[in-house]
Amino acid sequence: MSSKKNNRKAAKNPSRKNPSPASAKITGQFEGNISAMGELHIGPRASCKASIRANKVRIDGSFNGQIAAQKNMSISPGASAKGSFHADTLRVDGNMEGQAFVRDRMDLSPTAQMKGNVVASRFVVADGASFDGRISVGRFASNPVRKAA
Repeated sequence: MSSKKNNRKAAKNPSRKNPSPASAKITGQFEGNISAMGELHIGPRASCKASIRANKVRIDGSFNGQIAAQKNMSISPGASAKGSFHADTLRVDGNMEGQAFVRDRMDLSPTAQMKGNVVASRFVVADGASFDGRISVGRFASNPVRKAA
């Protein structure tokens, strides 16, 4: 009898080993916290104000907030992102404003426009990109970035 009771409890309360979705896509307006085990995609018509934790993040729309990406993050052409960003790699093809903390490599493409501070192991700026801010690269990359006076 007790095993039937336990089975019913298990059915009502399934295991929550993986409560985060594997991947997620935002297509409209969203405000809040997001956690995804896989890739989070902010669509081209989306507007998102959030704190995000995900394996990978791709922004095609508008974003304001904080992102902690375990692997890579990208901001597409025509997209805009404002806030604090942490990632292994970060590629900017659109507009970005804020702080970037990149464990490996950050790339600004020819269409990129960035205003803010960067801490990265490697920082690549393509011909045509726009950058206004402070940079700490290489062995200094572990030091925190100070706000401009």
